[in-house]
Amino acid sequence: MSVATTMMSSAEVDAAIGEWGIAQSESMRRERRGSLSSELFDIRGRTWVGFECYYRAAPRLLAELAERVAPEEIGRLMKRPGSRPYYLQLFILMSNYLSAREQRLLVSGRAPEADDEEEAAELHTVVEFFTRVARAYRNDGRSVPSAPEFDQRVLGPEWVATCAGLLQGPERQLEVQRAIAGLQLYGFLLHGEQRDGNFDHGPYELEDGTSLLLHELNDLDNDFLPWAERERPLAVSNVCVAYALRDVEMRFSIFGGCVTDPVDFQSRVECLAVFTVEDDVPRPLEPAELKDLVRHSQELQAALYGRLVEWPQIERTRYGRWLYANHLVPFFAIAGAGDRVEEIGESFRRIGHEAAEEFAAGPDLPAIFHNHTHLDEGSMFSPLAGGK
Repeated sequence: MSVATTMMSSAEVDAAIGEWGIAQSESMRRERRGSLSSELFDIRGRTWVGFECYYRAAPRLLAELAERVAPEEIGRLMKRPGSRPYYLQLFILMSNYLSAREQRLLVSGRAPEADDEEEAAELHTVVEFFTRVARAYRNDGRSVPSAPEFDQRVLGPEWVATCAGLLQGPERQLEVQRAIAGLQLYGFLLHGEQRDGNFDHGPYELEDGTSLLLHELNDLDNDFLPWAERERPLAVSNVCVAYALRDVEMRFSIFGGCVTDPVDFQSRVECLAVFTVEDDVPRPLEPAELKDLVRHSQELQAALYGRLVEWPQIERTRYGRWLYANHLVPFFAIAGAGDRVEEIGESFRRIGHEAAEEFAAGPDLPAIFHNHTHLDEGSMFSPLAGGK
C-alpha cells in the first residue's frame, strides 16, 4: 500500500499521539464513556468493527484525499455553522485508528510500526491528516481543546458576526429547547445510538459582554446509512441554535460536547437564534417550520425503530461498518471528492463483515476494551515505536 509523503517528523507524530491519548483518557474518565451499553445495539461489537475498518482502510483513502486537497483546506472548509464534518469526525478518526493499533500492541507486545515500514507510514498518514485538519479548523491552531480554556472556537469573525446578527430575544427558549430534544432523539436512533450529529462550539465573545455558544444538530437528512429514510427525509440537513449567555462557564471536549456551569443556563440566556445553513447561507427557522420538523422526525423515528428491532443479532454488530463509514465520507464530500464515497462504503462493508464475524466468534473481549474502562491520567495510547 502506498501512502503520501508526510510532512511531520516522527517526534511530532509521537507528540500528537501523546497529546491525543491524554485528552481522550481524560474525557472518557469524566464522561464514563467506557461503560456504554444498549438493548438495541451491540455497542462494543460495533465499536470493534469501527476500529478495524479505520485501521485497515483509512490510511490509503486519506493519503489519496490529501493528494487531491490539502488537509488544511479541508479544515478551513469546516469553519461554518452546521458543517459536516465537524470535530467528532476527527475524534472518530484518531480514536478508532489508534485503538486498533493499541489492540495489536497488547496482543503482540510490540507496536505494529516497530518492524514494518508500511505500518509506520500508515500511522504517520493518519496522525498527520488529523493534525493538519484540526489545526486549520480550530482558531487557536491546536488540535485538541486543552487547558486552561478548554474552548472549541472554530468560527471566524465573519461567521460570529453573522450569528450575532440573527439573535433575538429569549422568548423562544422553551419552544426551541423542546424542539431540539425531539430532533436529538431522532438523530440518536438514526446514528445507531451514537451521539453523532450533535456539536457544541464556542465561546465567542460579543461586544456587549455576552458569550456566544452554538449548539448544532447535523446529518438530519442522511442518505448514506442504509437504514436512513430515502422517500421522505427531513427538509433540512442541520439546525443551529446560537445562545448569547452571560456569566456562564463552558468546557468543551473532544467528543464535540460542552459542559456548562451552571448546568441549567436558561436563566442566563439574553438572546438566541435558531436557524439552518443552506449552501453557506443561514436561514432563520420560524416556529411553524420548526414544529413541522419535529413532527416529521417523530414519524421517521417510529418507522425506523420498527425496522431496527427486526435486525438479526449479527447485524447489531455489523451495522458498525456503515455507522463509521458515515464519519469518514464527509471529509471527502466537503473536499469535492464525492466520487470516492462508493469505494469507502465497499471497503468498510467488506472489512466490517469480517470484523463482525471475528468479534462474534471470539471467546474473549478484545483487550483494548479493558483499557477503555481502566484509564489513568496518562495517555491511553502507546508512544510511537522509535519516535523520539
